[in-house]
Amino acid sequence: MTQQTIINILLIFSAAITVIVISKKLKIPPVIGFILTGLIWGAVVPPAVSGDDHSLKSLGEVGIVFLLFLIGLDFSPSRVRNLSRVMLVGGSIQAAFIIGIALLMALTGFLSYTTAIICGFIVIQSSTAIALKVYHDRGEINAPHAESSIGIALFQDISAVILLILIPVLGAGNTGSDQHPFILLGKHLLVLGAVTVAAYYLLPLILRQVVLSGIRELVVLLALVFCLGFAFLSLDLGFSMALGAFICGIMLNRSEYHSQIIADFAPFRDVFLSLFFISIGLDFNWQFTLSHAGAILLLTAAVVFIKMSVIFIATRASGFLFRTSMISGAGLSNIGEFGFIIMLAALPYGLLTQNQYQALASAAIASMLLTPLVILAASKLTLRLSPSSEPGDTQPEPVQNDTRIVIVGFGLAGKHLSNVLKSSSISYSVIEANGSIAAKAISEGEPVLYGDAIRWDTLELSGLRHAQIMVILISDQAAIHRCINLAMRINPKISIICRTRRMNDIEPLLRAGASEVISEEFETSIELFTTVLTYLHVPRNIIRAQTKVLRSDGYEMLRVPSPVKGVSDKLVQILAAGTTDVFQVMNDHFAIGKSLKELDIRRITGATVITIVRNEQNITNPPPDFIFQSGDSLVIVGSHAQIEAAFVYMENGPVPEKV
Repeated sequence: MTQQTIINILLIFSAAITVIVISKKLKIPPVIGFILTGLIWGAVVPPAVSGDDHSLKSLGEVGIVFLLFLIGLDFSPSRVRNLSRVMLVGGSIQAAFIIGIALLMALTGFLSYTTAIICGFIVIQSSTAIALKVYHDRGEINAPHAESSIGIALFQDISAVILLILIPVLGAGNTGSDQHPFILLGKHLLVLGAVTVAAYYLLPLILRQVVLSGIRELVVLLALVFCLGFAFLSLDLGFSMALGAFICGIMLNRSEYHSQIIADFAPFRDVFLSLFFISIGLDFNWQFTLSHAGAILLLTAAVVFIKMSVIFIATRASGFLFRTSMISGAGLSNIGEFGFIIMLAALPYGLLTQNQYQALASAAIASMLLTPLVILAASKLTLRLSPSSEPGDTQPEPVQNDTRIVIVGFGLAGKHLSNVLKSSSISYSVIEANGSIAAKAISEGEPVLYGDAIRWDTLELSGLRHAQIMVILISDQAAIHRCINLAMRINPKISIICRTRRMNDIEPLLRAGASEVISEEFETSIELFTTVLTYLHVPRNIIRAQTKVLRSDGYEMLRVPSPVKGVSDKLVQILAAGTTDVFQVMNDHFAIGKSLKELDIRRITGATVITIVRNEQNITNPPPDFIFQSGDSLVIVGSHAQIEAAFVYMENGPVPEKV
């Protein structure tokens, strides 16, 4: 690596920092920011200044190796099981449709069959890094469309790995090898399989011994050796380095220390992967793109439209609703980073020409840049369309008119709420958009409607018109606003309680008509506040008053930088004043078997025992000879410090004096 290359990398990273800062303010995913950096650098900086970017691309390829290594490490069988339906059904349908379209193009003579297969697998791949970042920024990372996107993306990742294995066979005719491609593949797979089986048992054992040595740096170095060793072995056998790194990651996934390896490798992955995305932009051929602008725009539009349509069909077939399927299709409508990995693996074998590579790369970059806009457009379009009726989305019969609570979303919070309502004999109904969750709940006897809460007929069937309260527990903010609007039109007297994970959503939801907005972030803060004051023996009525102040006006006290004056002063006064608390005597406490006179609690701690409760009998002003037993509850009065001292004394006895 020359001095000029190092200078170029520093300059490019400086430019990347600027672009990423601007991208963050515009809520553009970092991946797009890195690609834009490469595009801008390649377009603005003359070749004489930018120099040879081969070293930069090599570093970017190392990022891909680390990316596949970490994906293998995080390849959880339980996660695959949880998403198995959408992964197998949705992913298979998407792959079949797109490969089928590619083969039809080969039948017309537009592409060779081999190139058609390669192009089909390239188009299958999507960038979940972009989609999930957009969902996260919209507060929808736990929405059904995020779940379906992850499931289909898992299938895409597996399909990419399979193609990386097959590329040497597909390109065997272009390498001049004397052996039959399938025989060559069999030999290479046999060697790779033997090494993999050995590593499956040996790597975790070796890693455990290294961890027991107590030298943390050795763990990172050993994982690095394993990763690069498998990568170069895979390359030597004619496969890609990325494939070897992925297999190594899966092998180390068996180790109980794989989470630590992921944490240690993440910074390396991020740095090198950013170089990879920058190199994609740098490799962008402006002259080719501009001279074929019409064809590339047409190709991009075709890719986005076809992928969005196919993934919509695949997601619907997996049991998801109209809106979820539309947004999933929009999020996965691009050609992602795995598409570039396949392109780079196919080029040396002559499976793609340079012009085909440039056309696909240009379309991929354009589709990635368009993804946030496509998601936004799909989200707004589904809210406008919202068909009044859709077969299979709702039950044929409405629930009973005595429903008092309507719950939207049957995740963990929804299940807990329904259990409480059921135990209190309060009637409720549930609207759930995830088909598998709804089917399971219905089989368990829950009053669940499989449907979309942004539709009038679904809300009507839920019994909303006669309900008192609607509790919204979904993550799709646009859907929440639409749901509130429809609910207030159906039942103007309804009280609406919403849950949100983001502080910025509180005010808009209150303006939209929500009666209460529960913020998970602020509720955690209030719970900590309550626990601390409880340990300080602040009276419960005072704690309740303070939490009421904190929750009032949509957590205004927590959201506004300058707190409401007087609260802190009031707490100081409370802590200085006297209070009461209850202490229960246990078997191992110092107070067991001792009399009130022996303990002399008032003289030693300053606190006074005013009442003792034994066997549900109150003993007011207990006599000095009263002997304490296990299970006695003592009502103690005094200052907070005195009560704390009394608790410690009765549990452990006198504190030894310091010499």
